[in-house]
Amino acid sequence: MAENKQDILRQLKEFEKEATAERREARELREDAVGLLTPALLRKHVRAGTGLVLAYGRKGHTVEFTIDDLKRFVAANERAQKNFRREVRGVPLIQLEKSSDPADIQRSRNVRSAMLYKVNKNLLFFSVTGNTRAHYQVRVRLEDWDMALHSTAMPLVSARTVATGRISFDCSCGRHQYWYRYLTSIGGFDVNPPKEQDFPKIRNPGLKGCCCKHVLKVLRVLKSNTIHTVLAGEIERQSATIGFADTVRSRFLKADELRRVSLARGVARNPTEARQAQQKFLREAQEFITDAKKKKSVKEMQGKLKPRHKQKKLHGAMTEVQRKKIVESLHNLSVAVKFNLPGFDLKTGLENLAKEFSVSVADLKGMMQKEGIA
Repeated sequence: MAENKQDILRQLKEFEKEATAERREARELREDAVGLLTPALLRKHVRAGTGLVLAYGRKGHTVEFTIDDLKRFVAANERAQKNFRREVRGVPLIQLEKSSDPADIQRSRNVRSAMLYKVNKNLLFFSVTGNTRAHYQVRVRLEDWDMALHSTAMPLVSARTVATGRISFDCSCGRHQYWYRYLTSIGGFDVNPPKEQDFPKIRNPGLKGCCCKHVLKVLRVLKSNTIHTVLAGEIERQSATIGFADTVRSRFLKADELRRVSLARGVARNPTEARQAQQKFLREAQEFITDAKKKKSVKEMQGKLKPRHKQKKLHGAMTEVQRKKIVESLHNLSVAVKFNLPGFDLKTGLENLAKEFSVSVADLKGMMQKEGIA
């Protein structure tokens, strides 16, 4: 009987070895494949409104896809995610900020910097300045990253959406370890290992708050345009990768990227701070205008404030280049409205685009219907 068990164990180990080899071979074959419809390629043609021809095997065969085919692929993708994506990981960034302890929020204002330095698929690595130690590592996982890779929206729009959407995180500081790591684990917004399972009976028995000062600093930095630009480039890089998605390699940011992200100080969520900054700007602007009026006439000032080149209005038939530009803007507006980005609503957006392109709102709505833009 013992010998039979040993034989079975040997067979299972051999089976496991063969299965591992098969996965490795499949990965190598996929990286050498042709005619793949990558997320980047699909996004490019849907946004341009053009079909494409792809290789079918290596014997010279091809297969053609119309723009309607590609739009059906996108619709099927969205439908499948809605039907099957049941597990919801992470917490919206704004909710994390609102649920944090006021003491942690106040402490976070004294944290000097949080610098993104490494990206591993949807996992971001930040170096955050500290007190007890020079730096702490904060890891942030963007839970809607896959949706961004397959989205037909502009990468910058997708980057802004996922960076401020559902996230999970971990910090190497003691505050996170003894107050919040257990909370993130049971709440489904932890990045592990380590995965905490013991209740914080001494430090945080009421399970109050959720983010330490280092994480809160990172959340503000995640709202900056500098970070969104880096993530947009990463979306383009990963969505254009040939092969299985899990073969995408992690990378450290390049020197020029590090210089840019090192300047990101974060966007404060405090409305009082924002209001004070706006009031300061208005005061300075008023002082400038008053001073200018003393030196020159109003008419002269107005002449200098006019744009150097007048905007060209569209006359007659719309060119293909103009049409594509308008369609691209409508796609971006649709995505912004869909994800409830601050400052975007369909009515105002269409009115602004109508002024920009010198067309009517009715014409823009007709183009949205024709292009299948929801």
